[in-house]
Amino acid sequence: MSQNELEQFYEKLFSIYIDWDRADPKNNSDWNIQRYCMYQLGPIIGKYKENDHELLQIIGCDYSVQDMIDTVLPEIDSQIQKYERQHSLDIMDEMKYESYLKQHTILTGDRPMQWLEEYFEANMKGIGLTVDADTIMGFCIVYYGYLNYCKRISSVYNSDCNNLKNLYAQYCSKESSLYKYNMIDVVKECELMPIDAPRVYDKRIDKTMFTSNIPRELLLAISILKDMGILGNLAVRVSNLKSKIYDGRYDLQTLMEAKEFGKLFSINTLTSVPITKLYSKEYDDAIWIKITETDITFEELCKSDVRTTDSIVTQVIHLQYRKANGTIVISHIDHEFVFYDKKEYVSRKTNSDIKGTKHTRLKSFKIDNSMIPFDYNIVRKVSIFNSDSNKDVVVEEEVPFLIFVLKCYFKHEELIDEYFQNIYR
Repeated sequence: MSQNELEQFYEKLFSIYIDWDRADPKNNSDWNIQRYCMYQLGPIIGKYKENDHELLQIIGCDYSVQDMIDTVLPEIDSQIQKYERQHSLDIMDEMKYESYLKQHTILTGDRPMQWLEEYFEANMKGIGLTVDADTIMGFCIVYYGYLNYCKRISSVYNSDCNNLKNLYAQYCSKESSLYKYNMIDVVKECELMPIDAPRVYDKRIDKTMFTSNIPRELLLAISILKDMGILGNLAVRVSNLKSKIYDGRYDLQTLMEAKEFGKLFSINTLTSVPITKLYSKEYDDAIWIKITETDITFEELCKSDVRTTDSIVTQVIHLQYRKANGTIVISHIDHEFVFYDKKEYVSRKTNSDIKGTKHTRLKSFKIDNSMIPFDYNIVRKVSIFNSDSNKDVVVEEEVPFLIFVLKCYFKHEELIDEYFQNIYR
């Protein structure tokens, strides 16, 4: 079976997942309670339990051991990288990390069939599923292939926006933010919804779309600036996934079982960031700051490189500023991902003029023609744990807008703190 045919099958599986996710088994003839339960572990498991003819035909095709290795390895590598990026591992994570390292060794060595039996087949039996021996490899390939497909289409680095272009066919020209930057322009018919998960409702198409890579707290701050009339033009990136696009105004929020604690963003007593005191500096090839008379660019390079399948990714926050009515205002600000190939990235570590050209930059949001005071503060309420009283407490703080945006995205918050503290010494 060709890769293209498998991709079409994975797309069909994903559509089935969406139907299942939004179904009410009490009032849906296609998803009665018995069938709904069959699919709780995903559409592949569900289809196999139903003896689906198409799935059985696909997993019965002639696959090679190398096909299996090539399909499974990306997920194992992804898990290994996830644990290696963490500063510390608890005992459970340490065990999982060691397990993935062992799986990688077995799978890429001379014992791939041992991996199939000891890990994949054993895991399937652990959930009560026994797959025929002559199709277990095909089942494994389809299982991991679908997992890779889902990760790829839901990746924050995926620039595909064809679903959105279809929705906005009669509203967006080739000059719109959708075609230029993969974002939708927030016009008067759009409502920002800073709830969990954050989203935008567009009355024109009567759809609610979840934002992509815009935290709820940042969307709330942007919404406040919009209401104040100092925002100007706004474009935001929303998910292209059909599973993140709903008919009508959808305001159902996620219920979090575990308590989520916030992080304080302020820096000691710093309440404003005078533009005249900023200067260019780098920290351990982690954050580069370039300043001109009109622009400031922050770019974060991580020691544990953030990688996609074929590129290394950095984050950039760029702003433009000017004087207005005797004060300095932010007239433009955006966030984007930059994609480097290996050679570019090695050069970039020592040369700020190197540009990442592996893929087109991908923006998360863009604000233009704004009048945001440079010393404008965001007032935040943060739930934190007080070890002295052994209780949760709510702390209120004021955070300069620029620092707030930086800390919404950059991983190395301590470098941001160090930079802004140093300019006051």
